Amino acid sequence: MNYELTGFNADGTPILIQIGTGTGNGGFVEIAAGVFGKPVPLYTHSLGSGHNPFGVVGGPGSQKSNHACDGKGIDYLDACFGG
Repeated sequence: MNYELTGFNADGTPILIQIGTGTGNGGFVEIAAGVFGKPVPLYTHSLGSGHNPFGVVGGPGSQKSNHACDGKGIDYLDACFGG
C-alpha cells in the first residue's frame, strides 16, 4: 500500500491516508511537507506483510547506528528523527 503521513494524533499515533494500492510486499509512505519541519515531502519505503517474515528491511549492518541514518541505502525513520 502507499500512504501519506500527514501528522500525529495527540497520543503520538501517526495519521496515515491511503493514496494508492499495493501487493502486500511493501510500498511507499510520503511524509507530507512540514511534518518533520522539512519544506518538501520526504519518501520512505514501507515493509508490507507479504514476503517479509522477519519484519525488517535492509541487509546485514543496515540497522547499526553508524548506518541507520547516513543517507546511503536504507535509512530508518526512528534513527533519523528519534522514535
